Amino acid sequence: MSLLELHSCIPYFSIAPFIGMEATSKYSVSIDCPYCSAHSFAIHQDNRNLEEWYYCYQCKATGSVIAMAAERLGMEETEAIRYLADQLEQSISDKVISSYYKSCDFKNKYLKFWDYASKRTATPSNAQRHYLAKLGWQIRSPMSTERLATGPAKLYGLADPKAAQKYLGKRFLAKEPLVIVPFYRTPSVISGFSCLSPSRTSNTNPQSSGQGANAMAKGEPGFAGLQFLPEFQSEIVVATSMLQNMVRLQMHHFSSNITPLPLLSWHQQVVQSVQKQWSVLSDRQLVIWENQPTAAILHQAMMCDAHIAFVGPGRGSKKVYQTTGDQWRKWVRHDPAIDTWRRVVKNAKPYEQALKTWVRSANAQEKVRLLQDAEQYDEHTAELVRSAIRPKLASKIGKRIRVGNHSRGSHAGQSQSYAVIIERGDKWYDLNGKVVFPGTVRVTHIVVRPGGEQEYAGYLKVGDSKFDFHVPKKSATNRWLKDFGLNSGVLLQEDFYVNTYRNRKSNKFNFFEAAIQFQEPEIVNGLSKVGWDGAGFQFKSSRLVNGTFIQNPDFKLPLDAPGPKQNFCLLNENVKTALQKDCKEMEVVWALATALCAQITAPVVDMQPYGVWIKRKKHDPFMQALYYRFAISKGSYDDWPHRWPRRLDSVIATTKRDMTGFFVVRYMQNPSSQMQDIVTVDADDDELQPRLVTHSADKILLNYLREFSKQEPEHPNSWESWVGQTHNKLKEVFSFVDTRAFEEAKNRLGVS
Repeated sequence: MSLLELHSCIPYFSIAPFIGMEATSKYSVSIDCPYCSAHSFAIHQDNRNLEEWYYCYQCKATGSVIAMAAERLGMEETEAIRYLADQLEQSISDKVISSYYKSCDFKNKYLKFWDYASKRTATPSNAQRHYLAKLGWQIRSPMSTERLATGPAKLYGLADPKAAQKYLGKRFLAKEPLVIVPFYRTPSVISGFSCLSPSRTSNTNPQSSGQGANAMAKGEPGFAGLQFLPEFQSEIVVATSMLQNMVRLQMHHFSSNITPLPLLSWHQQVVQSVQKQWSVLSDRQLVIWENQPTAAILHQAMMCDAHIAFVGPGRGSKKVYQTTGDQWRKWVRHDPAIDTWRRVVKNAKPYEQALKTWVRSANAQEKVRLLQDAEQYDEHTAELVRSAIRPKLASKIGKRIRVGNHSRGSHAGQSQSYAVIIERGDKWYDLNGKVVFPGTVRVTHIVVRPGGEQEYAGYLKVGDSKFDFHVPKKSATNRWLKDFGLNSGVLLQEDFYVNTYRNRKSNKFNFFEAAIQFQEPEIVNGLSKVGWDGAGFQFKSSRLVNGTFIQNPDFKLPLDAPGPKQNFCLLNENVKTALQKDCKEMEVVWALATALCAQITAPVVDMQPYGVWIKRKKHDPFMQALYYRFAISKGSYDDWPHRWPRRLDSVIATTKRDMTGFFVVRYMQNPSSQMQDIVTVDADDDELQPRLVTHSADKILLNYLREFSKQEPEHPNSWESWVGQTHNKLKEVFSFVDTRAFEEAKNRLGVS
């Protein structure tokens, strides 16, 4: 269970009755504050790990809901978590509790680092003074220690490389003094830092997947300046991704004012991300201040219905897209900070109007760049940009193909219609700029089977995700591809389009035919069998020849090809330890392994394979464990082309219909004397436990076959001697196994 599951198990609306609070299932809804009784207490939720926290807009109380619950219950947080989970009939493991406290340690470590860095703002070194002047963050007017601590020292701090490595981890490689800007997830919790130095700028994020506080990440660390939220004296808050300009403006403001500007900085991601935590601003109007539009900016504006202001030096004449340098420093310092802030607010417009205003002054290249950015980011954002940009302009850039339509109304003898498809930004469009496929398809190989049947092997790409497919050509339809995408977790929904006047045909092209035109596939001959092929053993994704595994693409074999999929075989210490277990379950494992190895290798010595019969009263978990560990899948009774065993359930059907000998079947009674050409494995002990069937059972077959393929085996006189030879060969291959279970395995084998 992860922290995500922990927080989802004990949500506020469920635990509120147990801690004497008013329950609410909606976030950012005001309720009575338990600290000041004002009706201004709101619950917020982190949109990454579902952690809930509270904030009172009257008394400014804030913290995590779990900590508040523990306080109200008079318990330690661990005890409170377990108590609330029990009340909700949820199970919380010690591992989850440990993970929770580890996340708390990250928070405390960041607070300690920030306390260290902020205190050193009052005593910068000469190098740090020079760098702060270069950034435009220097303190122009003298400040008292108290004023410095409540202003600039709450906005940025200073740190040396040794301290950064102490708090952020040894992998944080810093060689120069750093300027630190904290990003807050809540007004009291730091979730990341922007670390600036003359030669490097980076973000650190403790929430990075599994890497801890010292990870270098580009994740969303929260908001810089959120710690000033209780001091904001405006119903309008300006947020910008231009961190340096935000700090410049605040520092310019602090030179003559104590109260900070209602100004935040947020981290703008290149790829699509979840909505920022704008709910912390409550009912305040959000203005997003940027130099030019991007998909991320428009996406966030749409999510919170924000206004956008494209304001900066040279707007309307000579555009300056950089957010650093002398022009921006002069622009920020030209007027009083409050006047600059008011200018941003005055120029802000609803996001649709702001985008259309920008489009009127942008050139064609800028418009196409924005559209390409939006298409790769989010469909709704792309729709917004397309609504402001002329479709003909949007279709100028991209790879084009012409593919035949398959219209239902077409008849033999009629001329075939064609559709023009444009690939741009990893999506397919028509000439009108409509999305006809919200991703890309590539057929990399056409596999030709014996008999002429063809299969397509390739991949579907949607955004940054890539999904490999392997499908028969006759099944390769648009419906199949959409179902494949849905099963892979993506919805392939093109733009809805209706031709009102019905004066032209709709596009009915096949996605796979279009993919073949975008990239010519390689044609390969397919394989038909798994197992011995005369020179080596053919597996699903590899071929074993002379003890060497040669990697093979999966698509060369049929989709239902059985057996192991490994293209390597490790015999490490963990495997050796597992195979040396000494118990009755391992007797059965070694007996079945011997029978399977003899069966699979029989064609090498020109012997008819014998089927394997496992004696056991019922198909219980122990039988399932055997099948699973040895990678034995269920197969058909007839038409089995593979030289690899499959599981069959009916003894009668097996004896009447199987003609190959490559099978494993369970039986209840001793086989009659009439049943021949079988190897029996006695597994009739009642006390056999599935958990003791070693997970390394599949390694037995692979390592045996690897050694077997290196030698020229002797041809036996009978199947009894062949099974005996196989058992002796197993003993040579696994010479480190010296257990009673291995020796007793041969007593569980019989040949009829």
